[in-house]
Amino acid sequence: MGFKTNAATWLVAVLLCSLVVAPLASTDVVNGHSASFTDSTVSDHRGDVIEITVSTSKAATVNIGSKAKGFWVQANVTAGTTTLALNTYRADDPNDLVTLVKGRLKGTPNARVPSEVGPLQPGTYDMNVTVDGVRQDVGSFTVKERKTGDARTLVLPADTDISAFESVEELNESVATTDANGTIASGDQFVLGVDVSGLGGFIEHANLNGSDENVSVTFRESNSNRNTVPNEFDGDTATRFWDEETDTLYLIVDTAAHSIEVGEEYEVTFEIGAGNPMVAESELATTSFSVVERRVTLDYTGDVMVVANETTIGGNTTLAPGTTINVTAFSPTVIGEGQTEPVWTVVSIDADATDATLVVSDRVKHGGVRIEFARDSNLAVEL
Repeated sequence: MGFKTNAATWLVAVLLCSLVVAPLASTDVVNGHSASFTDSTVSDHRGDVIEITVSTSKAATVNIGSKAKGFWVQANVTAGTTTLALNTYRADDPNDLVTLVKGRLKGTPNARVPSEVGPLQPGTYDMNVTVDGVRQDVGSFTVKERKTGDARTLVLPADTDISAFESVEELNESVATTDANGTIASGDQFVLGVDVSGLGGFIEHANLNGSDENVSVTFRESNSNRNTVPNEFDGDTATRFWDEETDTLYLIVDTAAHSIEVGEEYEVTFEIGAGNPMVAESELATTSFSVVERRVTLDYTGDVMVVANETTIGGNTTLAPGTTINVTAFSPTVIGEGQTEPVWTVVSIDADATDATLVVSDRVKHGGVRIEFARDSNLAVEL
């Protein structure tokens, strides 16, 4: 978070040494006009997008970077609050290095000194805002080193409508981890999670087959039969989400597509190739998953269950946490004369009887579910 210096102290410093650019910002009024950065010290990783917000009482000029640091762009903003997006990956592209997020611009940003080496190099850069040529506020932005971390195997239920996700936060609330072997039921949706920073400036529109920006995701069958060609495909057609808060790339693949079959195992590789300007050599992150049959079993045998107050049946499933399973049972009956305890006749998962809906909670260890038939609650479910 940014912070402000005392205004009087800052003004004295300017009068004594007009060439010194203070690393901290002020919110003073100069010549009857005001302009200030909402956050005077902003940062993100190399390759990501840094947002810069400024509030002004009249039209102003925002200077981002400086000639001395080998990068300088000017943006003319109108009165009010304006948010600019600095794309540190496109720092050599005058048409794409600064774009408008909120507010209004006068004309287009002017790349006075674009980067000569592609993405901005790590370090701290100056910025200021002026009104009628008079400096009103100063600040800085920092480009941090980026890195490629680990890849993870996650899963979504088969019937999840991923097009309904309006944010990556909704995706995070729905995905679940798999068991240690990365087991996924056929038809459920494999989710790749890669902890990697520095992709924000291009990942939303990049091809993930290695042709754009030398970034790729490949899926390769790892247990193919001898003398057969392993199934292989890339991640370019997969649905993707970018979480800029946690620097996580998510890719979603339907295991009922891409010629994926039950019994197959896959190695998934995310790669930033050596041709990408942010790396000196290829960086990899890998994970794997195996596809099994869709299966639900109940740990109960017999036709009739006598229920005394509460009876719990254990169960097991290969389906993803969050999947809805229909469990059927007949209504309570009286066993015979003088017998008052109700009974449940468990027919099958898909029998033509009264349905009870079981939601496999992510609070339950993957693969295990518990079903509680409660005497007074008409097939209640314990999650």
